[in-house]
Amino acid sequence: MENLPPARKDSPQDWAATQNRLGDVLMDRARASEGEDQVRLCDEAAQACRAALQVYTREDFPRQWAEAQLHLGKVLIEQALILGGQMDSYLHDEAVHACRAALQVYIREDFPQQWAESQINLGKALINQSGVSAEEHLRLCGEAVQASRAALQVHTRENFPKQWAETQIAVAKALEWQALACELEEDVVCDYEERARLFGEAVKTWRTILEVFTRRDYPLLWAETQNNLAEALCDQAFAIKGGDYWRQCDESAQACREAVQACRSALEVFTRKDFPVDWAETHNNLARALRDQAEASDVQKRIPLLKEAIACYEASLEVYTKEHFRDDHRITRDNLWDTRNMLAEAENKTTPCADK
Repeated sequence: MENLPPARKDSPQDWAATQNRLGDVLMDRARASEGEDQVRLCDEAAQACRAALQVYTREDFPRQWAEAQLHLGKVLIEQALILGGQMDSYLHDEAVHACRAALQVYIREDFPQQWAESQINLGKALINQSGVSAEEHLRLCGEAVQASRAALQVHTRENFPKQWAETQIAVAKALEWQALACELEEDVVCDYEERARLFGEAVKTWRTILEVFTRRDYPLLWAETQNNLAEALCDQAFAIKGGDYWRQCDESAQACREAVQACRSALEVFTRKDFPVDWAETHNNLARALRDQAEASDVQKRIPLLKEAIACYEASLEVYTKEHFRDDHRITRDNLWDTRNMLAEAENKTTPCADK
């Protein structure tokens, strides 16, 4: 005890409680920061949560230990999202461990809200756990769906409508990750029919969320959910076609049309003046939906859809400049280039000389 800071030496429990609160404060500051400051604050927040666990052991302080584990799991998940790269998977692995630890104390009967929150965070961490085979990753994604759905036993729509909708978001994203995990490696046996089913479940879930996140009551969440719905619909459309971009399929085309409408709805809220980044992202999603719709349509219908998709990508680039959004600019530029080539090919097929 001789080398401990005075505050920890004199009042270890108060010191540990302060470390927990410090972790939250530092993460709040990290969310409002960027660059090196954001990275540093994320790391300090995680260190503060780990420090609390030096005092809060399961044997001596089980409730505080579980709370500190839950705090650590939440911080690590956010840190992974902010940092990305090689650290992303490592942090999610540690977050899985922390959430499972919390659930050893937070049982549903005694701590329903904490149990539900731990289940939600466990689901978020599971979908990115590292060091596993593709088959294992698929299984973990299934566990993530189960964990998120378990939280709905507490976050019911009748008693906690907003928490219910937020929990459904976790369910929808876990379903999408599970569907995407089907194609990670060739040795994973999961056909496009199963992927289409999973994306279809995600689509239904996003639609139920919109029953709570209405435009009147939650305009920003409504618009964000419309964007997520559009992405799920496009993924579903691709899976329905069995991975064949140019296969004409009425069911796939209908999903694309619904995706287009969802993006247009989001743009009613995400204006360029008030939400320029969201406006640009939504135009990117709209361009993808239009291009996917074009791929599922005959040549005559394809041309106007591709032209509108090009206009959407060009609009996105007005915000996604190379100076301020390097990665988004590059991806959007590449998609624009590909779509222009698709348009040229479609126009060539409609010219009289194309059949000669």
